[in-house]
Amino acid sequence: MNAPFDSERAKKMWGDLRRRTDTVIEKVKPAVDKTQTAVTSGVHKMMGSGEYREKALDVNRRLAVAVVSLEDAIARRDEEITRLKARIAELEDGQRRV
Repeated sequence: MNAPFDSERAKKMWGDLRRRTDTVIEKVKPAVDKTQTAVTSGVHKMMGSGEYREKALDVNRRLAVAVVSLEDAIARRDEEITRLKARIAELEDGQRRV
């Protein structure tokens, strides 16, 4: 038999998931912005190196892919949270009827 549903534990779990994802975004987004700013503001000209520019553009491309992956993960997380909230409400309603 299944253990009784613990809505507080479930709410804590999806809250923890949201905080962890938001923390990752907070750490990655500034790096993407900084790299993009460096590339577009002409740091490569100050360095006098086309190679530097290419490396910076490559780093920026990789960071952009990481951001897109994070955004996809966030969308999936939000869908999962919505699903869990609905399930929590359903289970709480079922417990009230018992």
